[in-house]
Amino acid sequence: MRMLGLVLSLLLAAAPASAADIRFQVGKSGFALAPSSLTCVRWTYNDARQVVVQIGLGKAAAVKLGALTAENVGNQMLLMVAGKPVFSAAIRERIGDGRIQIAGSLSIGDAERLVGNLGGKKGDCAQFPAPPPDPDKKSE
Repeated sequence: MRMLGLVLSLLLAAAPASAADIRFQVGKSGFALAPSSLTCVRWTYNDARQVVVQIGLGKAAAVKLGALTAENVGNQMLLMVAGKPVFSAAIRERIGDGRIQIAGSLSIGDAERLVGNLGGKKGDCAQFPAPPPDPDKKSE
């Protein structure tokens, strides 16, 4: 799984995603996809107990994202919803497997809004590692 370096620029006033209004953009390059191309959208915690948003893409979208990120390592990529930027992240390396994990200084509220802007929690997120156990929960 590849991780985007998050430059937290969440503009969370975007409307929830509807058909064909999600776009990955780097400068003048980019591509649009339908919300149905998202195979997984959720927020969880990583091993360091930071809030992360995980986004899984279908095969066709993963190929497009792989090409876009390979050509733009070191540049900023925007995720746009309904024509508005939802977040901006630095591309650290090619993302060819269709698994995106957004980490940084996200609050739970930020993560919930981002997931909502992408159409809400959905999909089978088994392609991502299982979240770590909650240290606040006592096992019985």
